[in-house]
Amino acid sequence: MNNNALQNATQEYIAATILHEILHVYLQGTDADHETMARNYVIPMANAIRALGFNITQEKAVQLAWGGLQSTKAWAELVAIDRANGTDKTGDILRTNGQYKAGLLGLDCP
Repeated sequence: MNNNALQNATQEYIAATILHEILHVYLQGTDADHETMARNYVIPMANAIRALGFNITQEKAVQLAWGGLQSTKAWAELVAIDRANGTDKTGDILRTNGQYKAGLLGLDCP
């Protein structure tokens, strides 16, 4: 993990990052990890974030769980759905991750 990248990050963002990295270990660290995470682990990751006791909505937890998965086919499918429906779910995911990473939302680290 890159401490410089997490310098201003909130506890929720760091927890999501740690869960993401734990999944890499669990999934054996292959090139397919991110696709597997995007397809099978976004909701379980979101549930784990909430189970840690953070005061966070399921929607925000799901958005944090999508962090780092933007290079996947599953993400490209979400982008295509946004374009087809005139929605901005992917933009919301990126904004939420940026806000938690910058310390604008969530709990500061002690």
